[in-house]
Amino acid sequence: MISMNTILALLFSAGVSILLPIVLIIIWRKKTHAPLLPFFTGVAIFIIFALVLESLCHQVVLKLPIMSTSVVAYILYGGLAAGVFEETGRFVAFKWLLRKHNGRESAVAYGIGHGGIEAVLLVGLTMINNLIMAFTLMNHGIEGIAALVGTEVANSIAASFASVPSVYFLAAGVERIAAISLHISLSVLVFFAVQRGRKALFPLAILLHAAVDWFAMLYQVGIIRNIWLLEAGVVVACLVIALLAIRIYRSEKVPSDTAYAEEMNMSEEE
Repeated sequence: MISMNTILALLFSAGVSILLPIVLIIIWRKKTHAPLLPFFTGVAIFIIFALVLESLCHQVVLKLPIMSTSVVAYILYGGLAAGVFEETGRFVAFKWLLRKHNGRESAVAYGIGHGGIEAVLLVGLTMINNLIMAFTLMNHGIEGIAALVGTEVANSIAASFASVPSVYFLAAGVERIAAISLHISLSVLVFFAVQRGRKALFPLAILLHAAVDWFAMLYQVGIIRNIWLLEAGVVVACLVIALLAIRIYRSEKVPSDTAYAEEMNMSEEE
């Protein structure tokens, strides 16, 4: 039997993963008049650099013997791969694709797109599928699911709902809130590295991204066993990175693409 806690947890995580990015970009555009191109560029860059290029790299590197014999190598690689590929994607976006969108608000719009599409594809769609299966199980039993996916898979799905605590589904939504915050923060760091010449922020973004992912890697290999200890570590790390990004963002007095372009033109004329 599916508990109401499980249904609520699934609804929460699905809602956060799908609706939060939409709400954020609407609010951000209303507040800053940020263009939409950085948002959609963030979507595209995540798909290309994380889902395609990083996945291709995994297919090669994870087959190396050291990946199955050394936990340290596996953890280090898992975090650094995400950091290198995704932050390089941001670098490419701000260096070449968004050169004309040189106001700091574009960095936030990009981060919402990058983190938002990750939330939708990695968690949102999964939670929607889980909700469909859960409601089907509640209303039609295993036979209803079996009609959709076959008896063997239906039994596996029913067993999963029976054995997985609802807090695990809830944790997925909490993690997405932290992850979207992280992607916005890292986008600010890389933006300032590229567009404002603060070059040290780019390798820093890679290391900070890797450090957050190392929490997940530690949980994956069983070193961290408590799901809420994992989420606490991720949330605290993302909060610290967000505070750093806010400080960097506020260090610039120029508020918009237009204002920054005008200031640069005045400097060139002088």
